[in-house]
Amino acid sequence: MESDLFKFFSSTFVNSIILLGGVIATLWAIRSARIATLTTIDNNRVIAQQTETALLMFHSRADDMLRAGYKTIRELHDCNGDNIVAYATDATKRASDKNEQIRYVLNHWERIAVCVSHKIYCEDILKDSMYTTVVNVFEQADPFIRALRKIAGTETIYQDLETMVKRWKDKPLQKR
Repeated sequence: MESDLFKFFSSTFVNSIILLGGVIATLWAIRSARIATLTTIDNNRVIAQQTETALLMFHSRADDMLRAGYKTIRELHDCNGDNIVAYATDATKRASDKNEQIRYVLNHWERIAVCVSHKIYCEDILKDSMYTTVVNVFEQADPFIRALRKIAGTETIYQDLETMVKRWKDKPLQKR
């Protein structure tokens, strides 16, 4: 009986089963380690995005040109005597400080939208903190953007900003 039991445990079949169990355990350990590593990398990426976004927002608060640009866009939108489109089409107004301020704001948010699409900035934080400002700026400057596109013969001018604003408007902020 002892020799039958010895033969059974020393058989190729049993050794193969034991080896298979070891391979499965090793693969499971590798998979678990890989998942843990990927989770750590993902968490680090999220923290880096959030940090970069916070730094951007902090530095933007001190940007006098950005604040002046917001004010100019808002004033031109509300003004009956001046037209934001003229700052894209009229040669004299294209060379003005107001044109520079409008472009500064739009270029600022276009760069941010590009960084959002490349996952450099955290879109959720930006949306939560800047939704009204960004949507209003885009809507108020939309005639200016359309005029620039028409003059240049391309629809790509400020396209990433437009895409981001559309995405935000499709899923507006919800009351918490």
